[in-house]
Amino acid sequence: MRYLSLILFALLSLSCDLQKPLNQARVELGGVDIDAYAYDSGDVVYDAYLDKDGNIWFTTSQEGVYKYDGQVFTNYRMEDGLCGNEVSSIIEGADGAFWFGTDKGLCQFDGKEFTAIPLPYYPKESEWLDKYYPMINPEAVT
Repeated sequence: MRYLSLILFALLSLSCDLQKPLNQARVELGGVDIDAYAYDSGDVVYDAYLDKDGNIWFTTSQEGVYKYDGQVFTNYRMEDGLCGNEVSSIIEGADGAFWFGTDKGLCQFDGKEFTAIPLPYYPKESEWLDKYYPMINPEAVT
């Protein structure tokens, strides 16, 4: 039980430190220099995924997807072809392609380019949505 308390304390301390805004132009993380970004309280990491090649992927609420290969962070955003910058989920297919659930729909990444996967039509305006779920986004894939 004592070890569990120490682990929880360490995780809480680390998470509080990571939520502080970064004021430097570059930051050293795990021996690697990366460009700093001033995060605000709206930025959230939704999901993390370890792929079959050992890369760690992070999905975020505003910044798209980050891939960490052990040395370099690579950020993928709408400007790079990602369907939406709010990415809530990730999974790797048997063929090595990645599937992202975004606020703009389902997106596939083959390692080179992104492909938007069309979803069945769903009316965005309806009495049911307006009355019971006014904040739901029918385009979002979670």
